[in-house]
Amino acid sequence: FRAPIFFHDASHLFLLVLKPRLRSVPNKKNTTSFSIRRIPRLAVCGQIEPRRAVPNVDSHSYSRLQEPIAAFAIARTFGAVEQHRNDQVRAMLLSTADVKDALFKHVEVKIPFLRRVLKVAAKSTRGLKNADMWGPKPLLPQPQDDNTPPPNNNGGVNYDQADRLASTFLPEDVCCYEAANAFVARLKHLGLKGRVSRKEAVYACSILHKRSIAARKRYEL
Repeated sequence: FRAPIFFHDASHLFLLVLKPRLRSVPNKKNTTSFSIRRIPRLAVCGQIEPRRAVPNVDSHSYSRLQEPIAAFAIARTFGAVEQHRNDQVRAMLLSTADVKDALFKHVEVKIPFLRRVLKVAAKSTRGLKNADMWGPKPLLPQPQDDNTPPPNNNGGVNYDQADRLASTFLPEDVCCYEAANAFVARLKHLGLKGRVSRKEAVYACSILHKRSIAARKRYEL
């Protein structure tokens, strides 16, 4: 497992308050003491905010971000299906619509795009009425620097599709992708979709303001 580490300069207002403890003072009652320290610098493991511009979900930049991440999610799902204990689950095939509902229900994904990604991350099989059905791809030969690769559970030198696809995108790509999806989800929560007029935006902001006031009152209670 690898995660990026980012250093941040802490504000002079940030203070670290350590857990209080009881101190015994001779001839006095026990008192509670607090230890306060300044925080000169913070090291954050992982990344939750993108450092570059977040693309619109209708743009080509978003599609380029989404393609490897979606392929990884599909490959990881089929990899879990292939390792299931139940034989019927391992032999299960999914349609394009099933994959969309299972993995991309709350994300903007078009069927032609999803079929293109499925061709990369899954194996295509013709089902009833000549429909596309998808299953796990065969394991791939694992590249090694030396000639003594460690065997896997199947006794070979293979690794699954998800391992290869995970190296095709960066944490920064995931941040931009998730931020774009979160933006669309919040707009939908306000009743907005696609391009909106100024009047609609003002109305949505008023609704958001009312919700914020109500949430603050609940918090104060």
